[in-house]
Amino acid sequence: MDFCVRCGKKDIFHDFLCSSCYKHLHPAEVQKVKKKAVEKIRHESYYEASIQLRHVTKAVIDYVIKEIDANGIVVSSEVQLENGMDFNVDNKKFAQQLGKQLQGKFSGAVKLSASIFSRDRMTGREIHRVTMLFKQFPLNVGDTFSYKGEEYKILSLGYKLIAQDETKKRRTMTFRELERARIF
Repeated sequence: MDFCVRCGKKDIFHDFLCSSCYKHLHPAEVQKVKKKAVEKIRHESYYEASIQLRHVTKAVIDYVIKEIDANGIVVSSEVQLENGMDFNVDNKKFAQQLGKQLQGKFSGAVKLSASIFSRDRMTGREIHRVTMLFKQFPLNVGDTFSYKGEEYKILSLGYKLIAQDETKKRRTMTFRELERARIF
């Protein structure tokens, strides 16, 4: 065939079609341009999460400051208290992950809470601020404490506490139940 099967022109381009018919049936693929991540411009007192450290050692505070610097987190305010320290940071996911790291490394109770801060204008979704409280356990491995009238010796500390009573019976306790019993 020496003519376009679609329009009948004598000028054949590809697959028995002229160039205009071929372009109409096979449009060129539009290349998508990737948008670069645009940093949100925030005012200097903006924060998404509060990190509260209570009854902690200097090592815990140093660890938190080192992690904040290593991850490039912006701290909008630091408040020194008599029994701890507060940080307001711009990343709530970082605050949640830091709570787990602190609990595993330094042993203590972590409490996470969220409160509604505002509502997104575009989507209508609620925006939450997170508060992460870390309270360090004051005793170390080998120390003894009294719980429900019995004496326990601490065998290991981590996410939970493993203790042994006088009859050599082991018991696993959570920091939440120890906090309710006013051990710390």
